[in-house]
Amino acid sequence: MLWAKIKFIFSIFLIVASTTFSQLLTFNLTNEAATGCANFMNYIQPGNVTPVYAFDTFYWDESSGSSATEENMNSVSGTAGLTYESTTFTLSYYKHINVVNPNGNPTQSGERGDFRIYAGGTIIIKENDVTKLTLTNCITTNKVYWPSSLDGPDDEVTVEGSGWGTIDENNSDPDWVNEFDANGTGQVYVAYSSISPVVQNSCGSISRYNFTVSFYPSSFIRNIQKASIAATAIKEGDKHNKVSAVVDMSDINLSFDFATAVHGGQGGDKDDLYAEFRTDDPGGDAPDGVNTVGSAGYWDIGTTLEEFDTDIAFDLSSYSGISDMSNIVMLRRATSDAAWEEYPSQSISGNTITCADVTGFSQWAPGSKGGDALPVELTYFEGTATEGGVLLQWETATEVNNYGFDVERRTSSLSEWKKLGFVQGHGTTNSPKNYEFTDSELPNSDEVSYRLKQIDNDGTFAYSKTITVDLTTITSIEDEEIPTVYSLEQNYPNPFNPSTTIAFTVPSDVKRQTSDVKLIVYDILGREVATLVNQKLQSGNHEVNFNASSLSSGMYFYRIDIGNEFNSIKKMLLIK
Repeated sequence: MLWAKIKFIFSIFLIVASTTFSQLLTFNLTNEAATGCANFMNYIQPGNVTPVYAFDTFYWDESSGSSATEENMNSVSGTAGLTYESTTFTLSYYKHINVVNPNGNPTQSGERGDFRIYAGGTIIIKENDVTKLTLTNCITTNKVYWPSSLDGPDDEVTVEGSGWGTIDENNSDPDWVNEFDANGTGQVYVAYSSISPVVQNSCGSISRYNFTVSFYPSSFIRNIQKASIAATAIKEGDKHNKVSAVVDMSDINLSFDFATAVHGGQGGDKDDLYAEFRTDDPGGDAPDGVNTVGSAGYWDIGTTLEEFDTDIAFDLSSYSGISDMSNIVMLRRATSDAAWEEYPSQSISGNTITCADVTGFSQWAPGSKGGDALPVELTYFEGTATEGGVLLQWETATEVNNYGFDVERRTSSLSEWKKLGFVQGHGTTNSPKNYEFTDSELPNSDEVSYRLKQIDNDGTFAYSKTITVDLTTITSIEDEEIPTVYSLEQNYPNPFNPSTTIAFTVPSDVKRQTSDVKLIVYDILGREVATLVNQKLQSGNHEVNFNASSLSSGMYFYRIDIGNEFNSIKKMLLIK
């Protein structure tokens, strides 16, 4: 057993030591202030009548400090002179969760915790006291594992955190903007680690905490809206007790009709409604009776209200991929790690689905029960003339009941389409799938046209666009650029959710030589979680898609081995 432990520790050391980092900037922060009592934990310690509170606000003051520890930027040289500061973040979203079993009872003894969002802050990064990057409308999301003394799983409070901010170009250096907005989202992803406890046992005092924060270019967009129930059109009631109100969040295609809303907080003054739409694939398996989960984005909704009963209207008119609303249902799950379920009480009117009598907020996405509601979505269809024939390649973003594709060809001298072959589909999936077919028996013609006949399991079909390939410009194998060096590229996008692409090259001095290639994904403990490649591959440039919809958020490592000649390891960040 001792040798097994030594090998395990050594393998982890190799992974960490060989990793290249994709974050642009990292700080160690000290003594950030936390204060205020938001009475949402609703928990009395055994033998103690004093309730336990969650912090109401976090803020930066004269006792707080920062130290830049790493930079991977072109705009600066070294970490000297770089500082971090922020304004106040206020609790905007709170709910009890089971941190051990995502689908379990949130009050289960030994498994208790909570999920909270603090919003409204501004982050400012300076170099030698000159502002270089300003992030506004910042949020932090925190998964809090309660200690065993509060029926949680750990000896001490532990926290997992991440966040986002919108780049304020008017108050940022243009060179910094170009680096942090490399993906064109206008937002920056923030990863938090080594966070000290964020629970206090008394009101009125200021607590301090330390943490590490890293900044990445965001690979997708989070559209966030906040509203105050007290500030909306109250129909009746006392705003500090029970109210009923209508809240419009049309910018993210939501509206709420509250029958009742009981304000939270120790003083009955917590009335925030928080919602965001994320433009990435939510991942997760469709529940029984539902074919697929929409991959064009999802909503995350939360509140600081103590109790509520509301209808939520989801306007799906601009949601990509929907062609038949009669087949669409709304799905929800407690957290990104939990299972999707169909919401039981919903109705359709035009392009809007209304979910009635909602008493708990969570994540929401549309799902399809029909064959064409989220249809086969063709990302691209291309053809290349080579000495071996015409290579046809295509990719789908989503598929529903896809039996497969007939590949058809037509020449300028023959008006009829001819079936060349059939390529099996992937049935129902909301992750990208790649296909190819080679037409090796070319006609005597200067150009040929191709199309795909996509066939559903029930026999219905639809045609793709037609592409034309010029046969007078055949690419010779001798002219192909064969790479001469090994490489493993950083996955893209990174961070990602739930899919990302990993590129690598297999060099050779001999055209079309093959090599044994293994590409394996590991978790932070060094355990293998996925084998992406384990086969012989020809020399050239290669890409593989990794779908992590079944995995939890966190850091993962991927390692490539090409024969006995090359190996490399990189890390990637999954966020849900």
